[in-house]
Amino acid sequence: ADAMVVRFGGEEFAILLPRTRLANAFTVAENVRTTLERVRLKRSRSARAIEAVTVSIGVADYRPHESREALITRCDRALYRAKDLGRNRTVLAD
Repeated sequence: ADAMVVRFGGEEFAILLPRTRLANAFTVAENVRTTLERVRLKRSRSARAIEAVTVSIGVADYRPHESREALITRCDRALYRAKDLGRNRTVLAD
């Protein structure tokens, strides 16, 4: 199946990459992160520039017999490690 992007919480999104190896998923996440940091947005009403867009990303791979909740927890921990390490980075889950 193809990649699927879903909103997960208020400011969080999940990108599901079926049959994708962890290293390749990390590369996809880094490509998303570096593309977003290069985007330059302007406010629609005033045309004033918005500060650079940054994103912190946690990447995890599904382990056989792992519950969805366990996978999400591991990925969430990696996301918060990315934030704790200074934001705008991608971190692999344990």
